[in-house]
Amino acid sequence: MSEQNTLIDHAIKEKLDKLGDRNVNRDKAPQLAQTYYKVLKQATLNIPLGKFDSVRYSLVRLEPVTGRRHQIRRHLAHLRHPVIGDINYGDNKQNPFFVENFGFKRLMLIAKSLSFSHPVTHEKITINAEFDKHWHQVFNVLKWSFD
Repeated sequence: MSEQNTLIDHAIKEKLDKLGDRNVNRDKAPQLAQTYYKVLKQATLNIPLGKFDSVRYSLVRLEPVTGRRHQIRRHLAHLRHPVIGDINYGDNKQNPFFVENFGFKRLMLIAKSLSFSHPVTHEKITINAEFDKHWHQVFNVLKWSFD
């Protein structure tokens, strides 16, 4: 990791599924969970929401070190910077505001790049994704350009 990345080192208590995990030990200690993050873009819109005079958004690159269930979403919620559209760990004021003002009705979380070793050939596989038109519409409103 470069020095510009910051480490979130916050253990996560496993959240169990009522049906699938019904026979699992519910007293399990929190598990090590680490995620590196870097803020790429920031924007402020002078629109009041709740007790704040403006809304603020950041585009963040995240690189999980460990792989816990909902780790990225839970780490960002822990920092009080939840992912937009996250109904489990998100903000109940920002989410409806974002739908109303941006028309973005889903979780604003994307795996831009995913790498792993093929289980049989051991070849390194990398899958890349691009931001779709809905992401670009939000970026335009926030005046985020990518050269």
